[in-house]
This record gives sequence, C-alpha cells and structure tokens, in this order.
Amino acid sequence: MAARSNFKAKDFDLILASSIKTGSTWFIAIIPTIINPNVRITNGDRDDDDNDPLLKHHPNELMPSLELQLFKVNPNPDLSGMPSPRLF
Repeated sequence: MAARSNFKAKDFDLILASSIKTGSTWFIAIIPTIINPNVRITNGDRDDDDNDPLLKHHPNELMPSLELQLFKVNPNPDLSGMPSPRLF
C-alpha cells in the first residue's frame, strides 16, 4: 500500500507489471541491457564476461521491485537520485 500511496511516477519511468510465471525475470534481465547497451565492455572482438552485470548479479538486483525492495524497507523512499529512465 505504501508504494501505491507514495510513488510519484516520472515521464520516463519504466514499470514492468506482470502475473507470476509469465517470464518477468527474463524481461528484468533484458530491459537494462536494451537501455544500456554499452554496459558490457568488449576487448576487441571478444566480449569480456568479467564486465557483464548479468553474470555478477541476479536480474532482480539490476531492476528493483517497488513493493519488495523499495517500499518494504521505507514507506516513503527518496527515489530522486535514481538516474532516468528509472526501472521498476
């Protein structure tokens, strides 16, 4: 309920909303890669897996959940420091 009451959306926010078991984890992994294609650094023609965020982090760590990771800890979190586009 805190997320519903206190969340203030911005024009460029991206919110993934889906039912369970519909591929949301896959989307959570793909969306940051599409938005930030240069996150993965390459060595010449070979990808450098050491710089791949998906190999170091679970997709849910790359795109926070409004209810579970942000508003559960603090009913009114300061989201103003998140870079645009904000992903949820």
